[in-house]
Amino acid sequence: MERSRIVVPVFEFVGEESVVCDHFGRAPAFAVVDVSEDGKILSIKEERNVSEHFGGMGKASELVARLSPDVLVVKGIGSRAISMFESMGVRVASCDALTLKDVIKAYLERRLFGASACRDAHHSF
Repeated sequence: MERSRIVVPVFEFVGEESVVCDHFGRAPAFAVVDVSEDGKILSIKEERNVSEHFGGMGKASELVARLSPDVLVVKGIGSRAISMFESMGVRVASCDALTLKDVIKAYLERRLFGASACRDAHHSF
């Protein structure tokens, strides 16, 4: 059975009720959702952002790349990160969702749209 892996930056991981973070690289955590080809949620787990923004090493994009996502759903992301993910075959998408549950629903209903790069990496939507 095929699965799709969706990665979403979140403020705090609380399962499906996790609130989507405004900017990819500054998200404290990432929700990792595996969905079956028939739309069933196989797993939802947390990956803490241990990149340099949070006192660790490396970039958030490198951390997420190691998770092997098929789709990265964001509200805001830089142009270099978009280019990196697209070069790896990862779709970078966006939607108007507030929670992880809403993102999953939008994905399953094919309501995601292409993400565009932020002009200011320190913005707040």
